[in-house]
Amino acid sequence: MATSNNNFDAEQLEILVNCAICLNHYKDPRILPCSHTFCYQCIQQAVTRGRFACPFRDDLTINQNEIDALPLNRVVKDMVDFVNSTNQTRKQESANLCQNCSKASAVNWCEQCAFDYCASCTQSVHSIKALQSHTIIPSSNKSMAFCLEHPDEKFRYWCSQCETLVCRDCSLLKHKDHILLSMNEAAAGRKVELDATIRELAEMKQNLIRLSDETQRIIRQQNEMIRFEKRAIDDAFNYLQRLLDERRATLTNSLDNQQTQTMRILTQQQMKIDEHLKLAIVQETCARKVSDSSNPIEILQSQSNLLQNHLNFIEQYQKLDEGCTIKQYTFKTDAKTQKCFAETISTYGYIEKKDQIVKRNDTPSSSTPIDLSKPNGTSALTGRETNWVRGYKLSLKKPVKLHAIRVKSDYRGPHIGFVVNEADKVVHHMTIHSFDTNMKWVTIPINGDVADNYSVFVWASSGNGSYTYKEGDTQFRVINHNCSVKSVAIQCVTKITNDLLLAVIDNRFSIDMIVDIEEK
Repeated sequence: MATSNNNFDAEQLEILVNCAICLNHYKDPRILPCSHTFCYQCIQQAVTRGRFACPFRDDLTINQNEIDALPLNRVVKDMVDFVNSTNQTRKQESANLCQNCSKASAVNWCEQCAFDYCASCTQSVHSIKALQSHTIIPSSNKSMAFCLEHPDEKFRYWCSQCETLVCRDCSLLKHKDHILLSMNEAAAGRKVELDATIRELAEMKQNLIRLSDETQRIIRQQNEMIRFEKRAIDDAFNYLQRLLDERRATLTNSLDNQQTQTMRILTQQQMKIDEHLKLAIVQETCARKVSDSSNPIEILQSQSNLLQNHLNFIEQYQKLDEGCTIKQYTFKTDAKTQKCFAETISTYGYIEKKDQIVKRNDTPSSSTPIDLSKPNGTSALTGRETNWVRGYKLSLKKPVKLHAIRVKSDYRGPHIGFVVNEADKVVHHMTIHSFDTNMKWVTIPINGDVADNYSVFVWASSGNGSYTYKEGDTQFRVINHNCSVKSVAIQCVTKITNDLLLAVIDNRFSIDMIVDIEEK
């Protein structure tokens, strides 16, 4: 008894053909520039203030007048048609009763018996040895087995020329001189093609899964990177603001100090004025009293004293009347300097852009982590270095393929992993960003060939952290059957680009480093 198995996952396909807005099967599915698909009517109904925003919050918005131009998602439409057709077939199957027991729904058709059977009767009827060779097909395929032009004739052949199934009558008439194959032979050939397609689709599916994982990782990294760069902008402008505040404080303190001195002078002057004003009043009163006296003796005796006091007062008055000297302070800014400063501020800082290809991570599972760190000794932390680059020179018996560099670091910011060849020229480099100051293993994915006397390095240009290391020497030490290493460094690095010539020197700092390699 031959049976046909259907491994089609109906529930999963049902989910795939449902619109995320209306939760029903897609009707007129339209694909957005962000690759999400929704019903045309659902998109129209979700328009707000003349614009449609993708419900998946991927920052995509389109104008209402652009909706009609959205392309039809033909793949999704075909999937919906297939599901609807399958569901209709199932409904028809459930409506047919088994012709043997007349109770359960028929699910199979026996070509030799020409009967519809339920699953139970299919087994019981064909348990007899003589009937076990019968061909059993799903009831849904029964109508497909007969020729439309000759309803009493089953399909028997495949016409290679017309690419269609034909019955015996068709083979003698319309397809008389055509190349005919048995259905099994033709199906076997098509099955080979389908198997190849399935393998290709499976590989593409896995690639898309890896691409999705990598894209999600990049999304998280990008969000963290933007937060980090915003903090860097804040730090830079806070520094400028701090300089401005310090300058403002210096100027205002200078004014305050000068004001104190000036007020001291003016206060002393005011005290002298007040004192002499009182003295003038007293002398005036005394002079009037003597002047009003009718006693000539009193006038003559007092005049001498009054005159002397008056002469002394005039001398002091003249000094006061000359005033006092103070300094007037005015804040000035040079117009040219101010303009230059404004122009400098307007161009201070810039956003550097560079392309990054987001593709799936194809790091082979055959890659092996090789620990280059010095196995013994006391661990310590390097100083906060900006222009020092540290790493290892490799002595290799056979070339290898490098897939990643890992380094133990608490630097926050960019970590640049790179490789220099035997001529000390940069041949591969890659940058990743770390966003915390915890000591951890930082992985830098970098793909490239590495040969004998090549060196691998890591550089954290921010200079705000440390690596862990052990004191070593400048001799090669054996790592495994193929690799020996020695500690090296590069000083005074300001940038890393391919073909850049660097001066590699021996160094005793053996930083903690692991490389993921694949032996060729």
